[in-house]
Amino acid sequence: RRDYLRRKKVPQLRWMLAQVDALLRRRRLAGAPARTVLDLGCGRADLTLLLAARHPQLQLVGVDTNEASLASARARAQAAGLPNVRFVRADAAAVAAAPPAGLDLVVALHACGGLSDVALRLVGASVGASALVCTCCFNKHRPLGAGAARWAVGDEERELLCRMADSEQPLVSAPARRVVSNLRLGALRRELAARAPAAEVELAVRTFPREFSPQNTVLVAHVAERDVPPAAGAAQAADASR
Repeated sequence: RRDYLRRKKVPQLRWMLAQVDALLRRRRLAGAPARTVLDLGCGRADLTLLLAARHPQLQLVGVDTNEASLASARARAQAAGLPNVRFVRADAAAVAAAPPAGLDLVVALHACGGLSDVALRLVGASVGASALVCTCCFNKHRPLGAGAARWAVGDEERELLCRMADSEQPLVSAPARRVVSNLRLGALRRELAARAPAAEVELAVRTFPREFSPQNTVLVAHVAERDVPPAAGAAQAADASR
């Protein structure tokens, strides 16, 4: 256990923290500093607690369905003296249906299958939010993905891609994960174009070293709203609907 933490878990968390720091810095420079961060599928809150300690100005909300994990997370937060974090037991679909008000950043360290789609839908629903989503277990929680149509592919193509992405052979899984990641980000881009055509959207697929974890594909989204004159905004909305 100690060797696993030293060689794999801790380096992965450090990598994620560096990515979050970069997103928070960009938001500050853009004049839209983050206030509320949602950790979707937080588990025992390894990432949540590190963020709460590193950024005391943030309000962290950890969400999970496992009450035992949440109880451990609450005890760890109390022991660490972190007043800026709270934990909620909730189903991911319910969170997607009613996103927290004022959401600025969504993080997910183990966004199994459809949980990745939920995390990105939260960004689409909270225009101006950012996201850092570590994908894994592509065939899990498929109903949360809201159907293959969201990816603009057929059901058979989606199932095949997910099976390939879950392959233990890197030569098979790596390109499949790249394709799935871009399909997910494409769905988010279309949603944002319809909801907020004036928003500046930057999407990326990144990877951390495979020796930390073979599930190393991470989706990054940074969305910034722009002030657009009403006439220009109406014209852009009309173009987006064509």
